Amino acid sequence: MGIPAEIKTICEEVAKTLNKVEFFGAKQKNEDCPKIIFPKKDQQHDDNIMRVSEQEARVLFIHALETSKGRYFYSIETPTENKYIFKNGEQKRIDPKGKSARSDLSLYTAENKGFKKILNIEFKHKNCPPDHILKDMVKFYGEPIPSLWFHILSSEDSVTFKRLMQKFKPMLELLKKPNSSGPRICYFFFCTLGKYPIRQAEFDIFDKATVSSFLEQKAWL
Repeated sequence: MGIPAEIKTICEEVAKTLNKVEFFGAKQKNEDCPKIIFPKKDQQHDDNIMRVSEQEARVLFIHALETSKGRYFYSIETPTENKYIFKNGEQKRIDPKGKSARSDLSLYTAENKGFKKILNIEFKHKNCPPDHILKDMVKFYGEPIPSLWFHILSSEDSVTFKRLMQKFKPMLELLKKPNSSGPRICYFFFCTLGKYPIRQAEFDIFDKATVSSFLEQKAWL
């Protein structure tokens, strides 16, 4: 099972809307701007430095779900099906003796017997620490459904993105494949504020060839 086309469209819509979000310290430029704004980074000083986080993307994504005519339901901070160990100093792993982790957002379809979870989503911002990426990659490998990684960059150049991708390399290669009856599809979506085009890639994280293409930036759609 891949990522539904409607969800990919929502990702693109969120990216476009993020670029219309106004900053608290500036005069309104766009009449069609969303109601959410980027606040000042430090409220105690006069420096007009914009604070951007992954939360703006999550709010806009949820708004897109609510206003769409799609069939998707959602939950926030969803407990994982498997248990994990994410303690400092220990190898991050799936472990029945561990604890449930959380997914930022999960999507469901309505079935005859209730709701069926079909996708877990993680939202990220900036050049996040390798430890944070590793933790989420373990969940991507461990949960039995597809995953989506939505990443906002406040600014970007070739060096910035290359450094970010380097943080994925050892993590995707070192993670061991759990028992699985089929492929595990992941969709990575990167958007930079004020800059196009967006970057996106969809591949099976159990397939070494497609993982390598992603790491080498050859798998972008």
